Amino acid sequence: MRICIVGHYGGNESFTDGQSVKVQSLYNALKKHLPNEKVDLVDTYYLNKTTLMFSLRFLHCLLFDKVFIFLPAARGRTILFKVFFYIKKILRKRVFHDCIAGSLDEEVLVHKNWIKYLNCFDSNWMESPQQVEKLKAIGITNTEYIPNFKSITPISIDEMRGIQYERPFKFCTFCRVEPRKGIEDALIAMKEINEVNPGTAELDVYGPIQPGQEDWFDRMQKEYNGLFNYCGVVNPNDSVDCLKEYLALLFPTRYFTEGMPGTIIDAMFAGIPVIARKWAWCDNMIKDGYNGIVYDFSNPRAIDQILNMKENCLKESFRYSECEVISKIISILTWGGH
Repeated sequence: MRICIVGHYGGNESFTDGQSVKVQSLYNALKKHLPNEKVDLVDTYYLNKTTLMFSLRFLHCLLFDKVFIFLPAARGRTILFKVFFYIKKILRKRVFHDCIAGSLDEEVLVHKNWIKYLNCFDSNWMESPQQVEKLKAIGITNTEYIPNFKSITPISIDEMRGIQYERPFKFCTFCRVEPRKGIEDALIAMKEINEVNPGTAELDVYGPIQPGQEDWFDRMQKEYNGLFNYCGVVNPNDSVDCLKEYLALLFPTRYFTEGMPGTIIDAMFAGIPVIARKWAWCDNMIKDGYNGIVYDFSNPRAIDQILNMKENCLKESFRYSECEVISKIISILTWGGH
């Protein structure tokens, strides 16, 4: 069985966005867990850079590979759905669509012809059970739940229990730095907490600054001077070591259709609760009061409640481990089962 992964891997650059990390995790995990199979990669990073090289690579895989797994983000769906529809129909390849983010059901209502494309594929892998049900309700029947996963090792319970917390309590954000990720909401929360109880909380901001948002970020630094530190970009493989000593991760996203964000998985592997705005599929990952808080910053909860959630995060993390998820994917590829 020859398998081809098609998605934005990122070439030789270090991309830390959710799409690239998901493609990297799937490609590397299949190579590791299927050592006797050929796993190829068509990196869409090169599509607009070295078009000839990209085209030759894609053609090579079309000639020799039998199974294709493609991972398009919103902008790529318009092209790749049609491309893989014809690959399936004409070349009779096995085609699996691994969905990124959580807005596909809404997009399908706009692009009705996508229903034909999606139903043609062998399977559409969705990041939440609710997405599966929504797509089935609009006529896309070949869907199944495959959660996002990370190829990292979680912190041990003994190490987690040994971490001590003192004021100011350290919080962090760990995502792309731009207004719609709610970074300013997190800063407002830090300001309000410290106005009531000075020296209580401090925020570290991790992640790449979105191009075009430099002026906005400069304003944040001036307006909230002393309330946060910008800590740059962390290699995805180092996320647990980076996050493990924080009290909690803040995820005040304004993207209602976030899928199953990798940053939430990072937090669980690091044993830290998540305080999050309730996005569309939030309840699949965060059980309010158990491994995080679906937050209302105007009514903050006690710090000791957050501490009690840390072991629960590690209990939940197994759902997003490489071995747990990749075994299901391999079963589907090998047997065609669900």
